[in-house]
Amino acid sequence: MMSDVENLQQTSAVDEKSEESMPIAEKTKSKRRHPWRTFGIVILVLLLAGVLAAGWFGMVPGVSSVLGANKARDLGVKYSAADLTSYQEKTGIRFADYATAPENPNKPGKKVIFADPRRVDGMAISQEELTAAVNSLNWRTMPLKNVQIRANDGAVEVSGNLDAKNIAGFIKFIGGVGYSQQDVDKAASWAMRLVNNAPVYVNASVGAENDQLSFTLHEAKVGRLNIPQPIAEKVLRVGLTNAITNADNYEIKSASFSNGHLNFSGTYPTTVYVAH
Repeated sequence: MMSDVENLQQTSAVDEKSEESMPIAEKTKSKRRHPWRTFGIVILVLLLAGVLAAGWFGMVPGVSSVLGANKARDLGVKYSAADLTSYQEKTGIRFADYATAPENPNKPGKKVIFADPRRVDGMAISQEELTAAVNSLNWRTMPLKNVQIRANDGAVEVSGNLDAKNIAGFIKFIGGVGYSQQDVDKAASWAMRLVNNAPVYVNASVGAENDQLSFTLHEAKVGRLNIPQPIAEKVLRVGLTNAITNADNYEIKSASFSNGHLNFSGTYPTTVYVAH
């Protein structure tokens, strides 16, 4: 009896032969719509845009050898209830129930999400405070769990486990990643079947000045699988830019990571309405 891995290899070989026999137009269409490419891009955007939106505001048998164990990479960032309290006192951010949000006077038919702006200059938030805030948010659309955030000089590392059921909703919330919602929905459905709860990891240089994002990807993985860098960088930029642009009462004068902290100057909302 063939093992699951052998079955996967045989299926892959058949798919490759089938693709070779396709006309050029069909091969191009097949590659363009392949769910893995869309899924990989979506995962990267979720990781860093998720930190932006929420910090501030087993595996299928047979594929575990490819994707790795379901334990997220340990970045050595430990947090406590005191870190969450410190984050809340320092930022003044309050997460309220979206059901209680008022109507948005500037967007007919929609509710307010970001409200009560506050301006700061040189506020430093520790990696422990950020990690505590993300893990305590209890946001229905949050695509990651068991999150750790480590702030290096000019760079940030993020690890966690994928909560695939929230992919489509999160991508819609931040304003898209340069792919159609139909493609995102297909990728999210595929992720639910095959890689839900997979460990994910990103290491990137990230900063911003006057609402202009600077971003360089160093490494991005789902399990043991490396995600292609050029495409990921391009689409991450779209997702992160949309997350910044679409957040009312949010303006970055400067933002950078160094010495275990996120250093922020600018304006941000102190009331954020989230769905639970």
